[in-house]
Amino acid sequence: MLQQTDEQSLSEACKSACGDYLKYLKSILEPALKQLEDDSTGRALTLHQVIGANLCAAHAVDYIHAIRAADGVKEKRCQLVSAFDSEFAIGGARIQGGKMRLVDAVNNAMKHIRIDPKRYADLVQKYGQVSFECLVAFDGKVLCLLDGFRFDFVRVALLPTLRALRGWQFEDEVDVLEFARGGLELINNGASYCAGDDDPIDALIEACNPACVNCDEYEDDCQCAEYVFDGKTGAFEGRFASTDELDTLLCAVSGAYRRDRL
Repeated sequence: MLQQTDEQSLSEACKSACGDYLKYLKSILEPALKQLEDDSTGRALTLHQVIGANLCAAHAVDYIHAIRAADGVKEKRCQLVSAFDSEFAIGGARIQGGKMRLVDAVNNAMKHIRIDPKRYADLVQKYGQVSFECLVAFDGKVLCLLDGFRFDFVRVALLPTLRALRGWQFEDEVDVLEFARGGLELINNGASYCAGDDDPIDALIEACNPACVNCDEYEDDCQCAEYVFDGKTGAFEGRFASTDELDTLLCAVSGAYRRDRL
């Protein structure tokens, strides 16, 4: 449960750390995310571009770690990285609970040629040794090639991580602090269907025609059947709305809808 905070109650150290993240978000993360989304859709990605965007995502952890430290959270950076996916709600199907760790490992491999097998023992056990050479440009995409894995690194790991980092509409340092405190909940692999402020008809269409939870592509464009996850061939995996979610959306579309009439 997040403790309520107003701007006046922020310490100077915490306010400064939150301000640093806002600047990093606006000047670095948001432009990197926008270009990555555009070039991924246009199949125009280059390896050096993806390496750069991956670095931006990995270093965002340092900004969040600084905010949490100023807020009194005692943890090592590696602990935050390990908990990041659940704390900041990065969902997924085949690669779940470790997207930020993979992003961070690739960044460290770029700096140190290969990751330290002692520091990343569980990752090495799952993926084998990681170096920047695990990323390969192919047909306008950048694939991740590891032991038992072959997938679109940008769509499966990097874009979801960047979107989580800028997922809130931050208005001030207080919003940043609440985000940095984490505790966001994963909902059905990161997808949730509710009308909210969106047009309920659009939300209903999205719920009935979902994107793949692995690559965020719609079924006609999804290429997961060409990929391998943990030694198994991938497939389109749409997260369709539950009955309760459909009820909520149908009620929002029409006040005349009542499930008990069916």
